[in-house]
Amino acid sequence: MPLTAGTRLGPYEILSALGAGGMGEVYRARDTRLERTVAIKVLASHLSASADVRQRFEREAKTISQLSHPHICALYDVGSQDGVEYLVMELLEGETLSDRLSRGPLPLEQTLRYGVEIADALDKAHRQGIVHRDLKPGNVMLTKSGVKLLDFGLAKAMDRSQRPLDAAGRGQTAADRDPMAKNSLTAIPTVIGNPNLTEAGTILGTFQYMAPEQLEGKEADARTDIFSFGAVLHEMATGRKAFSGATQASLIGAILHTEPAPISSLQNLFPRTLDRVVKTCLAKDPDDRWQSAHDVAGELKWIGGNSADADSSAALPERRRSRLDRAGWFLAGALALVLAAGAALVGPRLRQGPRANAEVRFSLQPPTGTTFSVSAADTDFAISPDQRQVVFAVVGEVGRSSSTGEASQLCVRGLSSIAARVLPGSDGARYPFWSPDGKFVGFIADRRLKKVALAGGSPQILAEASGEVRGATWRPDGSIFFDVVGRGLMRVPEDGGAPTIYLPLDASRDEFANGWPAFLPDGRHFVYESATRDPAQRGLYLYSVDSKRRTRLLETLFRGAWVEPGYLLFMRGATLMAQKLELDPPRLTGDPLVVADGLPVNPVPGNAPFTASGSTIAYRAGGSAPTTQLTWFDRAGKPLGVAGPEGSDISVSLSPDGTRAAVARVNDPTQPLGGEPTVNVWVVDLVRGIPTRITLDPANGDENPTWSPDGRRLAYASHIRGARAEVFLKDANGSGASEQLTHTDASTHPIDWSPDGKFLLLQAINNAGVTGLNYVPLAGKAEMRPFVETEFPAAQGQFSPDSRFVAYSSGESGRPEVYVRPFPEGAEKWQVSSAGGASPRFRRDGRELYYLAPDGTLMAVAVRLAPRFEAAHPVALFKTTITPTNYNFYGGAAPYDVSGDGTRFLVNAIARPGSTPSLNMILNWAPPSAAK
Repeated sequence: MPLTAGTRLGPYEILSALGAGGMGEVYRARDTRLERTVAIKVLASHLSASADVRQRFEREAKTISQLSHPHICALYDVGSQDGVEYLVMELLEGETLSDRLSRGPLPLEQTLRYGVEIADALDKAHRQGIVHRDLKPGNVMLTKSGVKLLDFGLAKAMDRSQRPLDAAGRGQTAADRDPMAKNSLTAIPTVIGNPNLTEAGTILGTFQYMAPEQLEGKEADARTDIFSFGAVLHEMATGRKAFSGATQASLIGAILHTEPAPISSLQNLFPRTLDRVVKTCLAKDPDDRWQSAHDVAGELKWIGGNSADADSSAALPERRRSRLDRAGWFLAGALALVLAAGAALVGPRLRQGPRANAEVRFSLQPPTGTTFSVSAADTDFAISPDQRQVVFAVVGEVGRSSSTGEASQLCVRGLSSIAARVLPGSDGARYPFWSPDGKFVGFIADRRLKKVALAGGSPQILAEASGEVRGATWRPDGSIFFDVVGRGLMRVPEDGGAPTIYLPLDASRDEFANGWPAFLPDGRHFVYESATRDPAQRGLYLYSVDSKRRTRLLETLFRGAWVEPGYLLFMRGATLMAQKLELDPPRLTGDPLVVADGLPVNPVPGNAPFTASGSTIAYRAGGSAPTTQLTWFDRAGKPLGVAGPEGSDISVSLSPDGTRAAVARVNDPTQPLGGEPTVNVWVVDLVRGIPTRITLDPANGDENPTWSPDGRRLAYASHIRGARAEVFLKDANGSGASEQLTHTDASTHPIDWSPDGKFLLLQAINNAGVTGLNYVPLAGKAEMRPFVETEFPAAQGQFSPDSRFVAYSSGESGRPEVYVRPFPEGAEKWQVSSAGGASPRFRRDGRELYYLAPDGTLMAVAVRLAPRFEAAHPVALFKTTITPTNYNFYGGAAPYDVSGDGTRFLVNAIARPGSTPSLNMILNWAPPSAAK
């Protein structure tokens, strides 16, 4: 019978179910002694009834517990209570290799890295006298720290003669010292989907990955795991199973008698040396296989090392590299890439006479220990003018993640190498771009335009921006064009200076943004994105610096780029398209072509995850957004239950009576124009867990719902057909029409309704592009008035219960901190947080104020509102999953809310983590007609 939340197994408290199968169930639990979250694997009741099974269960658990290795899921404890047998394991966050392979094969670098880690884990187990016997993608977890091998549910102890020797030539293990443990056929039934416990003559494991000796009922040893590892390695590289069959009998026949297709025949960029490694793993006779996992790991490391060195050792013919005659370089580039993947592949391909301009597609991976920048739908990467290098932003061990969750540093990598290096001084860098000679990389950080030389040295500040800087492009004449929110396109000399407005916002077209410029190779034209309130005016424009003439090319909400031979790149939904661009007269001709699918779509119009240089294209694709779920927690962080189904909510606001929650929910990207994900306001009935959609407009951006004090109405922001946001009012039950409250030039979001019902607190972007706090009286004319308006961002305000104060987050100290000020005006100001903070929330009786620390910890501060404001020292309550990496600490909406008495917290918690999209490259792209 499944366990319910709150059930205790010894010192472990069940929190929620993670999965179930024939062997039992897996639960998330809390270790009450050590205050850590663990995974509990419970043996099914019909199995735990057997005394023999229980003895073997405990004995094998003791053996597996000795496997201390960074790539093996750790076993913490084993126990029994009230007839329930359970294991306590390390709780892993990530996805299984099986889930990852459902999206296609892995790139070479990742295949080798994961392969080495799996082989190292197997080698450790084998040296401890344990053979896994059920190695498959479903039993390999991919985490931020690398691979984790799990589920030794069918593991067995090997005889000493079967084990690889350790470095000192010893093979003795605890299993040898415990004769009862030898040759036990059953170990730890742990995760979902394992077959039943072993009985004499039963075939163990998963057929698709079984070694021939397993199928024949023979003794399994370390080489049995090596066969399974070869099948897994083949599937990682090709995305196909090594053996297949329409029936179980035909599958067994394939494993016993056939050989899988070589990896290099399915993946042109993979070296034939990897074919040899996998073929040896999959030898039918165990004596013909690699005899230890250590040997396999060494072979994979050798392949990776030689792939990295191939770039410097390859002798390629020198070719002319002009834009009019690029074919020679693309042949050299293609050869260099092939050599980087393995020199053995080159000769046969050349003898077949490949085209010099053959298209090549592959994926790049970030340096080990890092991930690509968090903003998957942004262009945090750029290709060098000679198309030989790419610069990209990463977060992780190579740099320090900034307090706002932005990309921390830039890395540069040659396209024919698997090594990348960090650009010093690029902390917090976004939107990199190259100088025309390829000697400098420009980027944006701290609202400044900067550049750094590839040869080394400190970065140089080129311009201080008066607002939020977005995309930039370097013109061949030595000037840099960039856009500032609310001001228009700016220009600054490449050596720095005072920026000037080059292309101001066009009031005649009601334009409120023009940005993301990208120069064409002639240096006389650039494309840019223009945002207007009128759909007939917004879109991608071509601008001529000679004639000062602008031409609208197509309607879209996102940026574009030029790619040879003379095409415009743009997005339609999640698809990257290309269409022929004529310059005289300016127009798009022919039919649009599909370049790639599956790109992440930015919920904020403007940026898009692709770029190009010459005929080389880079884009982000794949990955998935995290799934969230409204979850109740007590003050100690104990989950009390969920409220509503899983989804993609980006805010939560409790109704005054605490029975409903208003959320902004991201829907499927069904919008045909631009394809941006639609965001709408929903209200969740917390008693029944049923959500109801309140706003029905298919346009992007109905968000920031805020309750009226009587709970009858909602204020929310709506991006009117992709334009900047205005504030609307609507009945909370969804009936009736929406009423537009504000008519301003700023992008405005409601963030709180005063408890006395007289004012709406708003968050707005001013003319300098800086977020500030304003308010609107609800009696009489709805005229917006300033409350906190400085050169620093101020956001996320909330009224105190007596409407006399406002708590908010401001970046005036260099990072977000929580402050309190009198409302509507007053000279005093109190800083409440001590080490960073955002999303303040008052308790309804005004005795406590809560906020989020940068690491996601929910903090509580005892406060007093009368006769004057006073605050005590902050106290940590519990750590949430809300951090700068999954939530904008300068955004307007709050990811949690608190019950009126301060005993429960409704958190928009991450239910399932997302995965990072890959950075994909297309070399020598050409339209189909030109590629023939």
